[in-house]
Amino acid sequence: MKCIFLLLLFLPFSLWAQLNQDSVIAVLAKSKTDSTTLKEKLSAFVKLSTDEIETKKIIGNWIIKEAAKKQFYAIEANANINLGMALLDVGDFEGATQNISSCEAIAEKHKLFELQGRAYNEMANVYYDNKQLKKAVEYFNKSIAINKQSNFKRGEAIAMYNYGGMLLEEGYNSKDTVRQVLNLMQNALKMAIEAKDTNAIITISGGTGRAYVDYGDFDSALNYLAISSKFIKLVKQESAYTTHYLLVGKVYNDKGDYSEAIKYYNLGLTYAFKYNSPRWVYNYYTGLAETYEFMNDFKQANKYNKLYSEVHDSLINAENFTAAADIQNKYQREKQEKAVVKLNAENKQKSTLNKFLLAAAIGLVLFGLLAYRNFTNKQKLQQAQITELEKDKQLQTIDAMLQGQEEERSRIAKDLHDGLGGMLSGTKLSFINMKENLVLTPENAVQFDKSISMLDNTIADLRKVAHNLMPEALVKFGLQEALRDFCNSIQTSTNIKVVYQPLGDNRKLPNTAE
Repeated sequence: MKCIFLLLLFLPFSLWAQLNQDSVIAVLAKSKTDSTTLKEKLSAFVKLSTDEIETKKIIGNWIIKEAAKKQFYAIEANANINLGMALLDVGDFEGATQNISSCEAIAEKHKLFELQGRAYNEMANVYYDNKQLKKAVEYFNKSIAINKQSNFKRGEAIAMYNYGGMLLEEGYNSKDTVRQVLNLMQNALKMAIEAKDTNAIITISGGTGRAYVDYGDFDSALNYLAISSKFIKLVKQESAYTTHYLLVGKVYNDKGDYSEAIKYYNLGLTYAFKYNSPRWVYNYYTGLAETYEFMNDFKQANKYNKLYSEVHDSLINAENFTAAADIQNKYQREKQEKAVVKLNAENKQKSTLNKFLLAAAIGLVLFGLLAYRNFTNKQKLQQAQITELEKDKQLQTIDAMLQGQEEERSRIAKDLHDGLGGMLSGTKLSFINMKENLVLTPENAVQFDKSISMLDNTIADLRKVAHNLMPEALVKFGLQEALRDFCNSIQTSTNIKVVYQPLGDNRKLPNTAE
């Protein structure tokens, strides 16, 4: 048994995921809590996939708890920031904010400036993911400033790169803004090279290449992507080619070199399949369909659009996919119809050179314009329907949450009033009956009466709390009577004259609305 336990303690991180959560808890409970062991566990925790988020939570929270006990502040802050980043990856913004804020507080208190800069950067990402762009910009700038102050080049580079990436993602791609982004990213790349951080160099050089695409300088974009490719090869991190070649193909596509675009899209597609990345398979199919469409090779474009739709089905929910597939099918029909009309027009041009050809060409143009307008209107209508469905889902979610809250408030109020209130009232009666059968000194009798009075106050406070949680007037008589009762209670308790005058029809609303 002892040998099995020692084996579990030194399992490689890839096998942690294979243990059930009870086994992980059991292993951690028997682990040492010295700084070396906690650092080893933290390293294993960082390498776990986000697919194992529950396991990551168990290990991360255990490290945080044990490090706090031993006052290993750097380890505690590190565990908080890494757990916060993992929660951010799975969309748990509340948990991510809590852990990242804990790291920020610990780092600020104990002057751990590197971790404080990371916390600011990740908090900016939380705000960005929640579309609070002003707050995201504020925290990116705070991260850049503190990293610069502490001469932490890598942290400053990452914050600058993320800030620039946010500007591009949000579509602030005017020439001035793209120049600003290029300046940020070039400085970030310089710092990453000075820090000899290979992963940062790969990421930032790729991002700089993308920025040059938005700027329209395709040759510079390819130069920076070549730097990224060089370092990917240097560290033998070929999984990074999954995302790298998509950007290279996009550059050649925008440049108009379609054969090179197809070459790199197909190359990246092999890595997307090799590393089982359906999201990137989907992106490569989209890129190939777009490039073949630009080449007027509608057969190949349609082939990759169909493949894109099949992968799409596994990435989004059935309802959204149905709407998206419908748009895609209509789009393909429109393109095929236009292609047929275009070929017919070309054949007519070859067979006849007369006025009828001119009239047919004019008619063809008019038909194309009408068809395009019709397609655009249908596309807008579909998008509006999708948006409306998303809003309905959000409203249903909010309504369910409110209903759950009200039911819980009602249950708690009932338990307080009927359960605990009744027990206290019974206790009071028991004390009163006991007093009649006891012989008390005057001093004890006074003290006994004070205790009964305190019990009365407790019962009154309990009923007030229960009433505030779920007023009986609201449940039994509706909103208007509950408001009238509330105004009367204010007038009675404060001697302020309150006049309540309802307007409109007196009708019973649903409980959630009231």
